[in-house]
Amino acid sequence: PVLAPGTQAVRGPLSRACRGLVERRAASLGAMVDVLHEVAKVFNKVDYAAVGALVAVLCLTLFTPFFKVTAQPGGRLVMFLASVYFYGRWQMNVLAIPEKVLNPTPVQQADFYRAGRNAYLDFSCLVIALFIFTAARFRVRIDDLERRLSEKEGVEDTKKGK
Repeated sequence: PVLAPGTQAVRGPLSRACRGLVERRAASLGAMVDVLHEVAKVFNKVDYAAVGALVAVLCLTLFTPFFKVTAQPGGRLVMFLASVYFYGRWQMNVLAIPEKVLNPTPVQQADFYRAGRNAYLDFSCLVIALFIFTAARFRVRIDDLERRLSEKEGVEDTKKGK
């Protein structure tokens, strides 16, 4: 076996027991890494679905009366919670971006670009959620101003008609 400098091999039943313990721990650590990788893939799929849902809600908010739903307290709470979630995910993904190395292996390159993609995905979701929140608020204000203007014009028309 390859040993660190300054160490010597220990032989006997204790070394076999230690080696077995180390091998079991390494196997369980590998299994844990696999599980975490699968969990990350599930979160990525959720994020991609969220991008689609957020874009659909954004289009509904901008072009239909659905803005009234997103501007109500429940809709604002949902957008706030989505923004908090995506901000947290974005920060975690930014911290998980590996540093660039001089001569990266293909695996290192794939990890770097995958981490960058995940960070941009969550940042995009954050921006869309904040934009929905803002667009709904502005649509409510515009709707209110248009309603007041039409009421004012209606009052002026009735005064002119008398």
